[in-house]
Amino acid sequence: MLAAYGINGGLGLEPSAGTGVFQETKPKGMVMQAAELSDTSGRINQLLHPEDNVSITPFEDLARITPDNTFDHCVGNVPFGSSRGGYAERDPAYKNESLAGYFVLRPIDKVKPGGLITLIVPNGLTHNSGDKKLRERVSRKAEFLGAHRLPSGTFANNGTATVVDVWVLRKHTEELAERIEAGEDAILREANVLWDTFINGKWFDREGKKFIHGTMSIEGKDKFARMVVKADGQVTQASIKSALARRFESRINWNLLALSEPVIPSVGEGEKKLINGVWNEFIGGRWLVDDNANYAALDDVAYGAKNYDDLRSRVSTSEGILTLNMAQLENIVKRFPDVFPQEYQSTIRFAMSQKPAMRERVLRGSVIGARIRIIQDKIATGYNAESLDLELADLQKQVGEEVRRSGNPHHGKSAALKGEGAANWLKFKASVTKDGQLTALITGTLEAGTAKTHDATDHEQVLRHLFNQIDLDPIELSAFREAFEGELPESDSELLNLLAQKDGIAVQPDGTLIPMDRATSGDIGALNSALMGALAGTPDGAIKDNYQKQLAEIRARRKWTKIDDIDFSLNSRWFDRRLVMEFLHENGYEDVKYIQNVDVKNGALVSENGYSGRDGIFTGYRYKTVQQRDKESGKSTFVYKRVRNQDGFLDQFENYLNGVKPRGPLANTYLEKIGRLEEEFNTWVRQHDDIKKLVQDYNDAFNAFIPFSHSEESLNLKGVSGARIPFSYQNAEVRRLSEDGRGINAFGTGVGKTTTALALEAYNFENGRSKRTAIVVPKAVYQNWYYEAQEFYSPDALASMLFVGLDEVKGEDGSIQQVPVLDEKGEQFINPNTGQATYRNAVSVSSADTIKERMNMIPMSNYRTVIMTKEQFSAIPLRPETVENHAREVLFAEADAGRVNLSGTKHRDAQKKNSILAKASNTGSTKKKSFHISKTCFSTV
Repeated sequence: MLAAYGINGGLGLEPSAGTGVFQETKPKGMVMQAAELSDTSGRINQLLHPEDNVSITPFEDLARITPDNTFDHCVGNVPFGSSRGGYAERDPAYKNESLAGYFVLRPIDKVKPGGLITLIVPNGLTHNSGDKKLRERVSRKAEFLGAHRLPSGTFANNGTATVVDVWVLRKHTEELAERIEAGEDAILREANVLWDTFINGKWFDREGKKFIHGTMSIEGKDKFARMVVKADGQVTQASIKSALARRFESRINWNLLALSEPVIPSVGEGEKKLINGVWNEFIGGRWLVDDNANYAALDDVAYGAKNYDDLRSRVSTSEGILTLNMAQLENIVKRFPDVFPQEYQSTIRFAMSQKPAMRERVLRGSVIGARIRIIQDKIATGYNAESLDLELADLQKQVGEEVRRSGNPHHGKSAALKGEGAANWLKFKASVTKDGQLTALITGTLEAGTAKTHDATDHEQVLRHLFNQIDLDPIELSAFREAFEGELPESDSELLNLLAQKDGIAVQPDGTLIPMDRATSGDIGALNSALMGALAGTPDGAIKDNYQKQLAEIRARRKWTKIDDIDFSLNSRWFDRRLVMEFLHENGYEDVKYIQNVDVKNGALVSENGYSGRDGIFTGYRYKTVQQRDKESGKSTFVYKRVRNQDGFLDQFENYLNGVKPRGPLANTYLEKIGRLEEEFNTWVRQHDDIKKLVQDYNDAFNAFIPFSHSEESLNLKGVSGARIPFSYQNAEVRRLSEDGRGINAFGTGVGKTTTALALEAYNFENGRSKRTAIVVPKAVYQNWYYEAQEFYSPDALASMLFVGLDEVKGEDGSIQQVPVLDEKGEQFINPNTGQATYRNAVSVSSADTIKERMNMIPMSNYRTVIMTKEQFSAIPLRPETVENHAREVLFAEADAGRVNLSGTKHRDAQKKNSILAKASNTGSTKKKSFHISKTCFSTV
């Protein structure tokens, strides 16, 4: 469509980009600034369109920090729905705007005068009388050039099968905008700026009739009426593509206004533009990076720097960033988003996402928190002590000045910040005590050696210490009393009331205690129900307030699907299906019954109708009680049996209600009829008295899990050397994997997977979770694991570890020989701290016989850890019953999926079962029969 107007490139806007469907069709000279709310879709978009700047953020954030008249053009899709959720507050200028209004009007603001805005909109925006005011507001910002109405289902693969329209708008020039602002409505209507045909919703009744691509009709009646546009085989994708490429001409009477028609922005050969912070030159229809560009002359007031090099230098440190005011930072984020060091980019994005009143304080604190994290990691890696002392002294000054400037971070609204992106803010907050004093780390008085892990007189810290032991069980009051070293009320009821008033403590309905962040994360469905049930019988006071606080935390943190986004299917099993029966009875299906199970006596169904629950059975059409004459005795008896209805739909419909799709030649016809019923059901159920409970049931069924972020605090390992201390993010990963008992560590190259794995083994062993661990590694890095283990563990811990395939090379005196460590150039590595050459143990690959001997030593020894190669591990055979049980589980899973008939008696059925069992029994490698894996006594692999 853009090409029809001579647009060959420029900077485009996509406000709701998804995975980038529209970006696929952009002119090759177009670079897009796209916003996408979904993390998954946004990341896919980034991978597919690396040349574009795809921000995983609400459009509100992008619109707020982007000046008007920035983009050359816009293409987009107005999201379906009615609510903007909590994102409306992020763009205060439009916080009260509807979803459709926002995604139509706000993009127009951001496009340059004369620029095109092409939007896919719900068809009602073009003709509904209720949207007349919106169409007039659009007309005051841009000219409606025309619209296309596409066939039903055109965008079915992208989430909607309804009829949609494609609007083509052109933003008004500044001169025309001034005339409109002056209120010259009479001449504006005469000149077709305020064009009645568009504003009154008559475009497709008049000039736009020929742009309806198919046969348009209304199906259904009254509240069930819906628009349908059928292609009927006459309108093809090719013909639609050709029609969309047609150029709409302006109908504004420019002579009457004494104005010139605007020129649509385009890009000329050799034109230069700053795109995503980098100067590009338009050459041969494409934007290419201008290697000769310089960034001289920046507005010092707007950016806090006189040129790009000065700016880059200033934002390279926390001190430099803190010299900038919020307006300057917003300008820099917009124009030079990549100029900030990586460690500060997420921090700045998090701060920018806060409410305006909190934004500057959160940003400053988070930047300092990022610096604290860097210094902590330097301490952990044995960084030069003298340099660290200087950095700590400067950090102490920085934190102190910030506390004096903005106050104690434990006070005010920002004190409650948490969740994704808040890590650095929480680091800063933790650097100051609740009474406003700087902590020992900041003041440089942190004592070396083993520190006490918690304050035994702090209620919350004692609870967290008890809970964070390996079992993560709720804490009884008796255990809390035993661990607490301060004064406590003698009465348990008084103690519960006291603890219920502490911010970080959640009192459970059974009287146990859990840290608040743990109580309000994980699978919260059962807890939510328990709290709701306990509220009614709990008198007003601290405990009831604590219950309500937990519920409020859960509501704030959990994903909540609103009624407009819930699809009620007649065969869904997440709600009480009596509602389906009630609906069907009201719509002429009186014979439908809903029962718990089929109970037949004397040939009659005696099951109680109107069962309350989600797991019942619908009946009434396929099976009935009929009178049947016995052929031998001639007597008539009543039998409950399968009957065939004249209307085949009823049989298939009952099947559908019970989870079986219609089959046979009329299956599609039946599905269409069921689809219409389900549309009516969705309308009916939204008016039902139980709708609030249904919304709650849906969210309890599908949105009942809140992810928990694990602690980054020290693991307090004992059997380690101290030469290699896990970083904070590694501590969190160790706790996650240990608590889950399984999982994948997806750290990137060089981020420390080996250290994390060794720390996980030590953590599990020291906490009693694992008695013996097998560590399986690729052969190529086997020796590296040996050397890293030597550096990580204490000598006592190493003595209880076995490297199956490595021998330590010893000299004549029995001591392990030492070999020099080489650097990347193959030269001897010199320790920068000591100035001495570095040496390490000499090792060699063990012989096959030695490996076999050690493999057989495993089940007869007390090694706590066995490290072996993948090839050695894969040679261990599984027990036959383990293989058989696994194969049968696969077979049953295939049967549940309908891929094999377990009760089938045909040769083909048997052949398919045997094929599945054979494939699932294949362990994938050649085994050695010396022993079975259970005899190795591995509790963790």
